[in-house]
Amino acid sequence: MFIGAVLQSIIGFGMGVLTIPIFVWLGVRLDSAIGLLVPSVLFQTCFNCWQNRSDLPWKDVWFTYVLRLACLPIGVWVLATIADSRTLGRQILGVTVIGIIVSQIVTRRPHDAAGKPIAKWWIVPAATTSGFMAGLIGMGGPSLVLWVMRQEWTPRRQRCFLWLSFLLVVPIQGLLMLVKFGTPMLWT
Repeated sequence: MFIGAVLQSIIGFGMGVLTIPIFVWLGVRLDSAIGLLVPSVLFQTCFNCWQNRSDLPWKDVWFTYVLRLACLPIGVWVLATIADSRTLGRQILGVTVIGIIVSQIVTRRPHDAAGKPIAKWWIVPAATTSGFMAGLIGMGGPSLVLWVMRQEWTPRRQRCFLWLSFLLVVPIQGLLMLVKFGTPMLWT
């Protein structure tokens, strides 16, 4: 988890993409792996947002927050239906990680062919996917990161957007996980 925390502190995201597959590979249930990560992500994003409080893009994040929040419970519900099947959880996790890698390769260029940033409305599929995936496998960042990287924003604004987006959703994610799985998810 330490390496994932260092990765997140350096580039602003990536703790879940690195640590959740490792936890699952080591035999930890997927819901428990997510539960173990929530406090770390909460602490780190809270700290980063506090350090950059004057630069937080509140207006830009609210719409994203609503969309992510709408899909988060659906992801947690799907996770609850597959939680007892470690094989299915690993398969979903593996396909998702492969999908993240392919998405990064396909969207490597920061602008479309005409040199314009991607349309703002793309935040709708990015945010809904982010909320669902945060609930399902604890990795809601990749779709948001891909969208943010295609905006004409400074790197600082990109990081602040991501940190604030994660900070607003992670406490609710933790609460939903606690309600659905109870405290054993923290000790499994």
